[in-house]
Amino acid sequence: MSNSVDTNMAEQIDWPDVELTLLRNHLELLQHSFAKLQDTYEQLKDASETLQYSVEEVLDNLEMAIDYFQAFEDACRAAALTGEGTGIEHDPIEAFFRQERILYGGGLSDSDEDYEEVNGKNIQDVGTAVGVSDNDP
Repeated sequence: MSNSVDTNMAEQIDWPDVELTLLRNHLELLQHSFAKLQDTYEQLKDASETLQYSVEEVLDNLEMAIDYFQAFEDACRAAALTGEGTGIEHDPIEAFFRQERILYGGGLSDSDEDYEEVNGKNIQDVGTAVGVSDNDP
């Protein structure tokens, strides 16, 4: 008897309408999911643009910091060469050659009489230029 009732109910159901309703529900779910995906895409796109802007800003700040550091380094070198700020003012050209003598072993003498030019550098003698002084045995 229960089989006859089930069969009667099955005959009363309009299956194409049920299938159509299910398809509509699935379509609505897909549309809703697509809308969420589209929103997520837009949010990711905005976040990506913000991140790109932030990275560019960081790179710009690093470039500025490097420029400031180089300017500071140049100013320190210029001050060291000229004696500026130390109370000992020098001619920049003289200070440059003085530093070259110090760096290349010519000593601290301010007199250029004891120096000869080798490879464009004022040094005491050729031996000093290669690390050998007159005092070595």
